[in-house]
Amino acid sequence: MKTIALIGAAIILTGCASAPKSSDYQIYAEQTAKIIQATSASEAACFLVVAEGVKSGDNSTKTVIATQIERCKKDTPKIEAPKKSWLGL
Repeated sequence: MKTIALIGAAIILTGCASAPKSSDYQIYAEQTAKIIQATSASEAACFLVVAEGVKSGDNSTKTVIATQIERCKKDTPKIEAPKKSWLGL
């Protein structure tokens, strides 16, 4: 009888521990979208600063500022998706 109760408790606890996995992917997708949006906004702001500097500077300053454009480009962040459990859930 104790064995059956222990097996039942183990199954119930395992089921409760793995239940919130379905929302992990939704959180991952939302956070990834926010990070990509923030990266794009940062890149756009950098380009605006460079453009304003080119407008207001003399020729030598414009040349130096134009070389900074490469620093504005950001790599797309690589975020690892949540892993599935051994049951595939």
